Formats: sequence, structure tokens, C-alpha cells
Amino acid sequence: MLVTGCKKDDKNNNNNNGWTEQEHAAYNEAIALQDQAMENYSTWSQTMDSLEAINALQQFFLGDSSVSFAIIGSQGIAVQYKNGMRGGIFLNPKDCNQADTTKSNFPHKMQASNINEKSVVNIKKAIFINPHYWEREEFSDPLASDYYRYLPKAGYSLRTIINQEATVNCFTQLSGYGFIHVYSHGWAWPKEQNMSDVYLKTGERESENTSEKYWADIKNGDIAIFDAKVSSTLRANVYFISKKFVCDHNDFSKDTVLFYGGFCYSFLGTWPEIERTFAKGAYFGFPWAVDTWWSSKWARSLIGNMTDTSASQPFTTERWMNNSMRKSYWDNIDMKTVSIQYTGDATLTLWTDTIIETKPITNIAPTTATGGGNIKSDGGFPITARGVCWSTSSNPTVSDSHTSNGSGTGSFTSNITGLTLNTFYYVRAYATNSAGTMYGNQVSFTTMEGHYIGESFGGGIIFYIDGTGQHGLISATINQTDIWTTAHWGCDTTLIGCPSTAIGTGQANTMAIINGCAEAGIAARLCNDLELNGYSDWFLPSIDELHQMYIQKDVIGGFGTSGYWSSTEDTWKGSAWYQSFSIYGTGSPFAYSKNNPLDVRAIRAF
Repeated sequence: MLVTGCKKDDKNNNNNNGWTEQEHAAYNEAIALQDQAMENYSTWSQTMDSLEAINALQQFFLGDSSVSFAIIGSQGIAVQYKNGMRGGIFLNPKDCNQADTTKSNFPHKMQASNINEKSVVNIKKAIFINPHYWEREEFSDPLASDYYRYLPKAGYSLRTIINQEATVNCFTQLSGYGFIHVYSHGWAWPKEQNMSDVYLKTGERESENTSEKYWADIKNGDIAIFDAKVSSTLRANVYFISKKFVCDHNDFSKDTVLFYGGFCYSFLGTWPEIERTFAKGAYFGFPWAVDTWWSSKWARSLIGNMTDTSASQPFTTERWMNNSMRKSYWDNIDMKTVSIQYTGDATLTLWTDTIIETKPITNIAPTTATGGGNIKSDGGFPITARGVCWSTSSNPTVSDSHTSNGSGTGSFTSNITGLTLNTFYYVRAYATNSAGTMYGNQVSFTTMEGHYIGESFGGGIIFYIDGTGQHGLISATINQTDIWTTAHWGCDTTLIGCPSTAIGTGQANTMAIINGCAEAGIAARLCNDLELNGYSDWFLPSIDELHQMYIQKDVIGGFGTSGYWSSTEDTWKGSAWYQSFSIYGTGSPFAYSKNNPLDVRAIRAF
């Protein structure tokens, strides 16, 4: 189940200290009054008609000295308490005429579709908060499934929070999300005809801990507590929050936000003004009680279109509002037209039209290949990083293996390394700018078959492979000296002239030593004269070749803990280079007197 809860973090929210004993007592009195009121209403409803029962409920509230007013509306009864609290009994959500459902399994993340879309990614986050999933899963499931399908195509990760996990605290953690959808119930306070504010329902039941934490918001009327359904059979006091609460507890000043107010009356009161708190963005809502079917349908269409990366240009908010989909319907109960409306940036998009082309893969070898890309447009934002990324899974990202090939637009070439032989890979070019990281088309290739480090081959163990994957170096599996016998480098009074250090120069060094030093039993001659496992073309490794053997010593095996001679001569005639294999050593090569006895290990090339 891909559902996450909210952190129980009091940071920036400890503004409610000073809950006095008197305030605490008044709070408990109000909660107890609502509990008793609902118990009375349940009893009265069994013997009275609905109008008589609600009128009796109103009189019950008005008869308590803690109540300032109790107003009957189409959603229930709104109660203002003298201590500043707002609450009441929430009876009619007005968003659906269908029966409640009890399904508890939220949709799992769906596989990406096979639609031919550009894989353009903006590094942004989306959040879907659904406190009433338990009663609206028939509409929530298709909506969430579409979000899981389409939002990742525009680069958005999706976080979903449902039922009781949609706590008051969750609504203090909305900043940092690029797309916010709250799919819940709304309450027109105190009633539709003289509404002054709109509250949305959270999934959290009233508790003293939460109420004490947010007491300032409660007594100021930014949080209301209504008795409402929490399951198909249970009711409880539940927190409802205002737009002011959301804005006071979130800093949207650096955020570009698309906010979908998926609850009744979400375009009334001060809710449309939430857009003014965004650095840039737009807010969608409804100027009346909205049927949940239409709320869900419009949301699915909006995100489906705005994440359609196969389009020649990104969908804007205004373009969606003006497309062919119906944006209003007739409410036969309230006898009025209900529509979806928005305020804010008419040009807001969820992705940019940065154009990236991934080049075909060339120079394919067992462990390397050449790729690249061409950034034809930066979408109006300078490219700060670019390269290619690759993986054995489709649609690789910069979280996988990748290159870094500078910045800016234009063509670039990438060296792809560290591959596994005879393996199928996917590759995409990428580019990063202030809008996020975007990706080009996907290409694929299979590495060549070849050799690998540690392979038993050619009379020994492979310890080095070049970029082609077809050539490299093989170490003998045993020393050419033993515990009783070591070897000198030889000719300590003669400068032979074999100072080469690089991989690939050991054989030439060895021949120079053999031709320039006639001494018997020296390290180079032991290797040159060696016949082992059917091969006679062994030589003494250069210092870089020997150091590579040191790196792969555990793969090759059989090494002692002393030093080993290389075929690389020092610039002074009396010394040559060796590599210590001691576990206490630094692993660095050193120059050493040629007269000193050391171990010898031969290698050959293939």
C-alpha cells in the first residue's frame, strides 16, 4: 500500500503555549456538549422527522451557556462557542448521493503506460491527501491510479495520504510540493446562505494532545471541530481546517504550486486567495457543493492533460480550462450550475519543453561504449549539467550510472564505462536546469562478449583488461621464486635503460634487461625463461603492471607479504622499482637497490 503518514514534528508549530486551566475546562465542556448532542440527535431521529430532530438539536445547543449561536444549514448545524471555538454536527457532505463504501486498500503504483511520450522530468513532488477514502474509494481509486500513471511522466514523485493518516499536522507540511490535491469534504461556515468561511475535513479525530498543540488556531476559529462520520458506522469529533490555517503553517513563498481544492465550496471564502501566497502557481476549486464524481473527473482530466509529454507544447492551466471538456453541470437539488474555476498563472505548466536527443551508441566493447546527446533547446532556462545515464532497467535516471559532460546546449560525447560483458543496457541523455532534470529518447545496446577480471585463461589469471575487452594481461598463479629462493634485479653497476612504467611496457623492459645484463638467475631472466601451463612468452611486469597485480592480488592469489620486482629501472643505475605486498604497507611502489633479493611473479599478454 503506497500510503505514507506525516511526521509528528512540532517544528514551527509550537505557537500554542499557554492553554490555561480555564481554557482547558471550556474546551472539554464544548467537546462533551457535542458528544451529548449527537447522542441526543440519534435518539430523537428514531421518533421525530428529520426537521423536528435538527430543530431540537439547535435548541439543545442554544440552551447551553457556553454557546454563542447555533445555525441550521444544509450540511448540519454550526455552533459558535463563547470561548472562540467553532464546531457543530456535520450531517450532509453534499458531495455524493451514493452509499458509503468500506474498501481499505489504496491503489498500488501502476506501471508506466506504453504511450509514445517524451521522458521529460522536472524534479518536483506531488501530494494527494484523501481523508475520506474510506467512503469515496470508488472515485479515489481511478483518480489515484491515473496520478500514479501520469505524474511520473512529467517528473513528479507522488505521496498519498488517506483516512486517519491525514492529520492536522499533515496540512502543515505542504510547502515543497509542486502539485497539491486535497480530496475531502468542505463545510460552508456557518451555512451556505451567509457563508463567511470554508473548512475542509481532515482525517484526524479530536484529541487533547493535538488540541493543546493547536489551541491558538482552535480558539481563533482557524480550526473547527465537528462531529462527523469516521467510518460507515462510527462518528467522532473531527478537526476541520481553514485556508488561514494552511497559509499560517506553510511557507509557499519559494514554491511553484498547482493546488487542486477537491472539496465543496473550495472556491468560496478566502480559499482562492491561497494562490497569492505562492511564488508562482494556480488554484482550482468550486464555488458551490460539488459532486465528487465531477471533482474526481476534472482532476483526472487536468493532470492527464498537463502531464501529457507527447504534446508538442506543455498544457497550461488556461489551455485546459478552454479545452473541449465540459467544465460545469446542473445541480438538480440546489437548482444551480456548479463549475470548476481557477485563479493564478494562466501559463502555468507541469513540465518544460526542453528538447534533448540521445545519440546512438557506438564503439561497443565488452565493458565500454560511446554515447552522447544533443540539447536542441533549454526551454528558456540555462542547462547547468548534462550527460548520459544508463541501466539494465528501462528509463534510467541520474540516480543510476551516469556521465557528466559539461553544461549548455549543443552536442556532446560521453564515454560509458564500467559495463558488464554480454549485457543489455538502456541509455538516455539528460540535461538539468532550474526547472529540473529532463531526459531524451531512450536507446539500447548489448555489450560484446569478452573476458573478465579473475578469469582462468591463457595459463594464469586475468588481472587487467583494456577498453576493447579482448586484450589484457595474465598473471602466473605461482611465484617464480619460493620461500627459500629469491632473486636480484641484476647488473647494479649498469644503467640498462628500461625506465618505462606504463601498462603495456613490461615485455619491452624485460627484453632490454635480458639483452643488457648477462647475469644468471635475475628476476627478468626467470620470467623470460619460464614455461608454464603450455606458454613460454612470460615477462617481468612494469611497475604499473605490477601495481595492477597488487590491486587484484586477492583475485590472482598466491602472493607472499614481501616485495616483488618490476622490470622498471630507476633513473640511477643501482636501483629499480618494486611493489610491496605487505598488509602493513602503503601499497605504493618504491625504488630499491638492484642487489636486494625479492620475489618474482611473471605475466603474459593476450
